[in-house]
Amino acid sequence: TITGTTSVISSRSVLLYSSENGSETEGEEPTAEEVLIENSKLTSEEVEEVGNLVADDEWMGLSMELSEMVRVAVIEDAKKNVGDFIGKDDYKVGDISKEIDSRVKGEVAKMRGKEEYELGDLSAALDTISKEMTCNLTGK
Repeated sequence: TITGTTSVISSRSVLLYSSENGSETEGEEPTAEEVLIENSKLTSEEVEEVGNLVADDEWMGLSMELSEMVRVAVIEDAKKNVGDFIGKDDYKVGDISKEIDSRVKGEVAKMRGKEEYELGDLSAALDTISKEMTCNLTGK
């Protein structure tokens, strides 16, 4: 006669049983289904349903772990790309905006043939571009 307690952890179970002389022994690990059938009055359909719930729980755990890994990977990649974009490893609020501003002003200065951007250069550059396009479209 085997009497015992069962610990169900995830889909694996360990059956601790007492032999007839009362000593507790750790036996071979039965399947969760065997434990449920042996120690309860569940029908085979209910046992299958419990097994599905356990499997679903394991998939949920796996998906949570994977989503955490993806989140960390995305954050680290974003940090690296921001560092490459702004030219330094230590990001502070406003660094991206400052870098964009600097790059835009540099390109506008190039369009105007200058080394540094000055107030009004963008308007002058856009005016020049629009006049050139108008000439190309009208053939003048």
